Amino acid sequence: MRSAWLPVGLVLLGVVGAPLACGKPFEFPGSTTSGAGGAPSTSGTGGGGGGAESSAQSTAASTSNSSSSSGGATCMTPQDCPGTSTLCGQITCTNGMCGLQPLQGNVMSSSQIYGDCHVVMCDKGHVVNKVDDTETYDDGNGCTNNVCMNGVASNPVKTENDSKCGLNNYCSAKGACVECRDEGDCMSPTPKCQGNRCVMATCTDGMMNGAETDEDCGGVCAPCGDGKLCDMALDCVSSACSIKPGEGSKTCHHDCADGVKNGTETGADCGGKDCVKRCATGFGCLTPADCKGGVCKVGLCLDPTCNDGVKNGTEADIDCGPSCAACPI
Repeated sequence: MRSAWLPVGLVLLGVVGAPLACGKPFEFPGSTTSGAGGAPSTSGTGGGGGGAESSAQSTAASTSNSSSSSGGATCMTPQDCPGTSTLCGQITCTNGMCGLQPLQGNVMSSSQIYGDCHVVMCDKGHVVNKVDDTETYDDGNGCTNNVCMNGVASNPVKTENDSKCGLNNYCSAKGACVECRDEGDCMSPTPKCQGNRCVMATCTDGMMNGAETDEDCGGVCAPCGDGKLCDMALDCVSSACSIKPGEGSKTCHHDCADGVKNGTETGADCGGKDCVKRCATGFGCLTPADCKGGVCKVGLCLDPTCNDGVKNGTEADIDCGPSCAACPI
């Protein structure tokens, strides 16, 4: 008897079960639905954009700010609803209906790109990328400025002439942090600026530095020639260092009134081809013409005598006359 009812039961089960297999799955605007094979896909506009964040954005565009969408999925808690909450949109369950609460002004900090002059924000549930000229890029160089201009980052070289990039370092014209730019940035014992580094001064570097009184001369270097700056006589080849009329600094020089034997002089300020003044007894000479008495022996001017072979003193002729023997008639 039981076996006779079995075919009839199977037929009834097939008729009753058919509508359940053909029914359309429930959706609410902007939520994820099942695609082929049960994989989640994004509804709404935008084609195949992906993931929970895109789903939340699409949902935000089709729902109000605070109420759930009519015809949405039913729920008891937000966890019963499709989609995923993001920083720009919160899945909600209100009065048993699923919806989306768009969030405003939240900075998507995990999505920021450092120093790109932009900031990722939420706007009505959507993620937007806005220009923000405060998001500058710091290149770590104290000689450049960190700038954003209309969303474009740059690091131009500082233009200040006295820009410092450290305790004793300076910015070069090319924006490099260097030890020195010129002699003024260096101090003893390395007063010379060469290749943007402070180095020891030498007497052949073509610069006035160190203890020199002028370029490569004076001080610890060889004496200077005429016209060069000096501090003392030892700084000069002429051994004469003084302020000449019309000059503001001491310079090396020589003349017939500097109190020093120099130039072509045979004695101090006398003798030689450059001085009119003849040398007195005891001063140096090269020829009798260098001496007042006309007597030059062994490099010294001597007093006139009546046997020096020179007409000098009160003599009327060579070695004769009033103070000497009478001259021959």
